[in-house]
Amino acid sequence: AQDDEAEAPPTPRDTVPNRKLQRQLAILHFRPDAASDGCVTALSALHKTQDQLTQEEARFHDQDVVVAQDVLESDFENSLEHCSPDAQALCAQPNPSAGLAQACAQIDNVPEPAAD
Repeated sequence: AQDDEAEAPPTPRDTVPNRKLQRQLAILHFRPDAASDGCVTALSALHKTQDQLTQEEARFHDQDVVVAQDVLESDFENSLEHCSPDAQALCAQPNPSAGLAQACAQIDNVPEPAAD
């Protein structure tokens, strides 16, 4: 059983796309109105999937949870794709605040998930 745990892939919440999305959302936090409709829609779908996965995990751990985790991983990647241009546009604006400049400097600095 321990071998299975050691080789298990990271959960969708602990993947590079999620970490990259979190960096981009940190930038958009400075100007939430800069998020495009596509970004907002993708994030809504992501949150819906997160809620469904939480409910499935609370009930039981079975194949439905695995499917929901796959959907969640896809939703993270989709949200990243839709929100990335918005965050990059904010970073390209002249004279950013110190906090925004710091967030922009970290946008590509995403470590891989820790191997347990």
